[in-house]
Amino acid sequence: MSSTNPPESAAEKFHQKAEAYVAEKKFDEAIASCELAIKIEENYAPPYKTLGNIWQVKGKLEAAENYYKKALEIKSYWPEVYANLGSLYAMQQKWQEAISYYQKAVNLKPDFAGVYRNMAKVWLCLGNEKSATYCQYKAFSLEPEKATLEEILNLGKNLQQQGGLNEAISCYRIAIRLNTNSVEAYQNLGEALKKQGNLDEATVCLRKAIELRATNTNTKVETSTDIRASEYNLISSKELEPQDTLVGSLNNHQANANDTLAAAEQTNNISPQPSVTTINTEDIETYMMVAETYVNQKKWQQAITLSQKIISIKPEPKAYKIIGNSLQAMGKLQPALDWYKKALEIKPDFVEVHANLGTIFAQQQQWEQAIQYYRRAIAIKPEFAGAYRNLAKVYTQLNQSAAAAECLFQVLRLEPEKATAEEFLFTGNTLNENGKLEQAIACYQGAIQLKPQLVEASYKLGEILIQNERWEEAVTCYQRVISANPNNV
Repeated sequence: MSSTNPPESAAEKFHQKAEAYVAEKKFDEAIASCELAIKIEENYAPPYKTLGNIWQVKGKLEAAENYYKKALEIKSYWPEVYANLGSLYAMQQKWQEAISYYQKAVNLKPDFAGVYRNMAKVWLCLGNEKSATYCQYKAFSLEPEKATLEEILNLGKNLQQQGGLNEAISCYRIAIRLNTNSVEAYQNLGEALKKQGNLDEATVCLRKAIELRATNTNTKVETSTDIRASEYNLISSKELEPQDTLVGSLNNHQANANDTLAAAEQTNNISPQPSVTTINTEDIETYMMVAETYVNQKKWQQAITLSQKIISIKPEPKAYKIIGNSLQAMGKLQPALDWYKKALEIKPDFVEVHANLGTIFAQQQQWEQAIQYYRRAIAIKPEFAGAYRNLAKVYTQLNQSAAAAECLFQVLRLEPEKATAEEFLFTGNTLNENGKLEQAIACYQGAIQLKPQLVEASYKLGEILIQNERWEEAVTCYQRVISANPNNV
């Protein structure tokens, strides 16, 4: 059966000879063979490229440039020639021309990893670190086997600092493929996934980092495989949310019965200092992150167990708080109170713990003690809007409307972006009734800014402004009322 491949032309044969000479570094013979190939077939592009390569190696850059460009006249879609021109211009420090030709090369051949590597070097010469980092990322993504573990980890950190969280995560995954025992790769990936909101995988990665560190130091680490991600809004584990109620606020945050029944039995008599030595001091920050993740996932007993391990190595007040949070969520208010007080013995200005204690006493309707602890939280952190919000609810329970209004005003002042026009109006009305006119004015103005058609706010603001003889502003308020309700005038 005869071959379907066309016979090689004389020009092709001479070019093959030239390539063989180049491999042997017999450049003069290679040049002669290329010239013969061109003489036979003038529009045969490969000899021009080879001549460009030879003259570039010999340092004759102008001649090399001319041959490359002749090759492109014949064969315009040739990424390797564009790449060679990019390198030629880079050798001459003609950075913009180099970038232009490298970019043409990767446009034609998007998986051209070598060009991305070279382009990264040029961007660094131009002082453009962000573009250089992107090109390094593209190169390593295409050829991860050419990256060292240190290079890919540093690249991930740089990408994360520049806001490229998804790309950073990809780098950390490549790092793990390069070295499945890299503690740093797993820890960085876990932290990045947590920022991304992927709690399930973040927990797995952080636990893996701990296990690997423990293996490296011959320390036994106990872990749990029961990990699920979910949202959790325990009071003062972050700032109190507007929808949190005071009395029985945690009844809406109970975990599944299967998760909590056994845990409730085990946590009635928890000793403050369990004698467990399964972790190193250097692991504490990573363990703390895992414990907080368990809290976010409503894994109360796992959070408690892990925090006890932390405390056995170092009495971290944050670990006491996590145990208190978990017990509070499980309805174990007295044990929670004990752990919170232990945290305050170590860190008396622990603002979230003061707020949590306020919430516990409010749940027990011990209003004066609740007020005392919320006030302490506010004294430590005057911008703690959540504490003001709950304090306002306590004063409301005590029918102390003036004090409640003062607290509500502070909430609106600190977090105006979270308030509705109606909340501004209600607070303004309460302040107005209690003679706090300047604060009432601020609230009415906030209501109007959010909802100009809220006529009650404009009307009542106008009334106060008249009392203060601020006539022009009062008129504006009344005009707004009229415009909003022309049929009622």
